[in-house]
Amino acid sequence: MGKTDTLAKKYISDNKIFADAFNFYLYNGRQVIKPEQLHPMDTTAIAVPFEGYGKGHTVQKYRDVIKYMTAMEDSSMAYLVLGIENQAKIHYAMPPRNLL
Repeated sequence: MGKTDTLAKKYISDNKIFADAFNFYLYNGRQVIKPEQLHPMDTTAIAVPFEGYGKGHTVQKYRDVIKYMTAMEDSSMAYLVLGIENQAKIHYAMPPRNLL
């Protein structure tokens, strides 16, 4: 899995391919997200506040590739964080895990 995972991360890290994946799934292939709008992020930098069992604590979440996108709209900046999790094999628990 290590070699496959490394190759998949390298492949999907390319801004053109990353943008194409989101444009395909979100916009039926229309080129809404442009490669030049994407900027890499540290995949370990995202911490999610999580409330569970009566205690609030922070949970660290990792993605294979994560980028932020800047878009200008009505003279104000809008930020969007996009992440991709590569899977070499079917793992039915992955969608719920990614939603946490």
